[in-house]
Amino acid sequence: MSYRNVSAAIALSVLCWLNMSTASASEIILGIKAGGVDFDADGIDPTTIVSGQLGYEFLDLIAADIATELEITRSISDGESDSGDYSYASQALYLSARSIGPIYVIGRAGVIAAEVDYNSGGSVDDTGVAYGVGVGFSTGIRFELELTRYEFEETDTTTLTLGVHF
Repeated sequence: MSYRNVSAAIALSVLCWLNMSTASASEIILGIKAGGVDFDADGIDPTTIVSGQLGYEFLDLIAADIATELEITRSISDGESDSGDYSYASQALYLSARSIGPIYVIGRAGVIAAEVDYNSGGSVDDTGVAYGVGVGFSTGIRFELELTRYEFEETDTTTLTLGVHF
């Protein structure tokens, strides 16, 4: 991925964070979620992940909330692949839009750095633009069940997570 795309994503995030003082209704988001990730790639089985989130909801629109999100994800169990067992880690910075209501749609776009380490030696890592769309259910106390589909470079991933936001 070019440095121009990374620079644009960082600049967008800085602008969003600078907007904090003028937001009509702002909220800091802290969260943790766990679930599974499935890579749409031959020879790679799903694995279990845990993610931590730090975000800032800086704009409440009539039908959606807009936020920036930093998400750090790690696998908590080894996945299996044709190349041997693996672990997964990623760090992502997203701009997100989440519809209001107990059943919601969420869209995210941003930059992600992901790495797959094989227990047999070697690793694959990449940094690039990622975007995704998900649907979720929130109980109102920010317990959320979310199914999200991301596209990153040439690999699509699907995550199903259960989380809580504070």
